[in-house]
Amino acid sequence: MVSRSELLVALESLAPKRFAFSGDPVGLQLAAVERPVQNVVVALDHSMEAAQYAAEQGAEVLLTHHPLFYRGTHSVTDSTHGGRVAAFLLGNQISHVSAHTNWDSAQGGINDALAGILGLQHVASFGMAAMVPMRKITFFAPEESVEELVHLVTGSGKAGRIGHYFDCAFVARGEGHFRAEALAEPYVGLPNASNVIPESRVEIVCPAEFCSTLVGQLREAHPYETPAIDVVVLEDCAEQPAGRIGHLAEPMNLSEFAAFIDERLDTRALVWGKPSRNVSKVAVVGGAADGDWENALREEADAFVTGEVRHHIALEASEAGMGIVAAGHFATEHPGCAVLRDRLAAALPEVTFHLFTPPPGRGARPLD
Repeated sequence: MVSRSELLVALESLAPKRFAFSGDPVGLQLAAVERPVQNVVVALDHSMEAAQYAAEQGAEVLLTHHPLFYRGTHSVTDSTHGGRVAAFLLGNQISHVSAHTNWDSAQGGINDALAGILGLQHVASFGMAAMVPMRKITFFAPEESVEELVHLVTGSGKAGRIGHYFDCAFVARGEGHFRAEALAEPYVGLPNASNVIPESRVEIVCPAEFCSTLVGQLREAHPYETPAIDVVVLEDCAEQPAGRIGHLAEPMNLSEFAAFIDERLDTRALVWGKPSRNVSKVAVVGGAADGDWENALREEADAFVTGEVRHHIALEASEAGMGIVAAGHFATEHPGCAVLRDRLAAALPEVTFHLFTPPPGRGARPLD
């Protein structure tokens, strides 16, 4: 049997909370009576239809992309949508979990799914990102132990990642000088003597939340009796941007690109820009992310695809030479929910994961 906590751990491995933008309430939002998790419904929105579907499937958890309660909530009543859905879920002993901007940003998440549907090649991350507290772990070790210890710290993927690079470590070789007491049992050198030995200094960056655990594992595995380990506080950094940018398999003009978007996403997109503009490099950020168009412009994108675009943004972006596409919130984010369902199903095969897709006519996609 899988517990709710185990489900949350699996979700954290796919969409770490530290990737969520400031103030975004991701994770467990509504905790019903604890019971083994056998069925989970994944949905874009916390609609009453999604909640009813979860009850029909006998689900213990409704996992949505959009949070049920986004801003501070001081009361829950049946006069609000959130209150009615919360009451229904609790009445059916269904917990609610949200994976929002953390799943937007995560590798393989909402925006990687969107880039994949469009067939983008040489995809890279760009744009807005959560600021993550960072630390640098520095330690000294004998040269023959360096590779093993570096792998210990970086191998889990929790440390040594800088931008698009991983397993990063700085190693400087030098000499270690020490005098051991008579009762000491040094790994190298002799007790009651002055020793000079080859030694390496290793530096590895990691998010602050993993630092204590990694330092503890490092101390336990280190061959020295008393290893010297330093932890330095670094400036917060943007670890994982939400947007994705890449190249179309074949360039096309903006008019052709609009038709391509409609076909690939089963939508009717709104498009601004010169119809004959060549489109080769495309930036994508699902949902309501039109504020990222300037980052896309700096990355020399020819077109920017998102869910919703405000009028003044459409005007600014198109006059700046950017082709800008509003393809719909559902069309740009629902595919990533399907991916989340599949990834969780692979991680927790004992659980049945269902995907809720609302019927046409709920603002999801064209009626015909």
